[in-house]
Amino acid sequence: MRYSSWNSVTEYLVKNLENKIKNDGYKVGDQFLTENAICQQYNVGRSSVREALRVLSATGYIKSIRGKGTFISRIEDSSDVALKEVHETDSKQLGKLVEVRLLIEPASILKLVHIITPEQIEELEKIYSKSMIAVEQKQLVDVIMLDEKFHVRLIDFLENEYLSMINLQIQKKMSEFRAKTYRVKDLFALSQIGHRKILDALKNHNVDQVGEQMIKHINKVKEYYRDSE
Repeated sequence: MRYSSWNSVTEYLVKNLENKIKNDGYKVGDQFLTENAICQQYNVGRSSVREALRVLSATGYIKSIRGKGTFISRIEDSSDVALKEVHETDSKQLGKLVEVRLLIEPASILKLVHIITPEQIEELEKIYSKSMIAVEQKQLVDVIMLDEKFHVRLIDFLENEYLSMINLQIQKKMSEFRAKTYRVKDLFALSQIGHRKILDALKNHNVDQVGEQMIKHINKVKEYYRDSE
């Protein structure tokens, strides 16, 4: 069992709940469905519901308040979130996450480049292709989920359950920052440039490039924030 396996039930739930928020007459501030209600309505397990709500929270559609419930915080897809505001509230925490990612992901991918299989390359290509479609259609939730999935699967391929478990938690936390930065104009497409370069280096088993491209990709997040200062 992989700790970071993606469940299609979760993806199904995310899309259905997103559509419900947009199309069922909700307004910002309205209370959303409880976990129990979602479980009953969609006949799914609580773990899938919690994962779906996590994604919707990361992308800004809902906000959970302890002891009170979950509330609608956004309806529309488009948002001109100011990167400066994000920087002021989150830069320190982001810096710590980037530091941990730089310790784990470049070293992991340097190992992976020697053992990655054609089937694994094909899986990453499919994730990348879906991401580009989501970027073109400006589907924020899909971009966030697929970006997270790309980085999760890279580590999964090493078949180290402990490393996968740690990486999954890091990538989940990073999704909150992905959501905030991707809602800024033009950052949808920029986010995929790094994935393409990493994927090409893996396909060519380019040991000299793969680690360097991962480092550049991770550091790009810091550049977004630095530009906002």
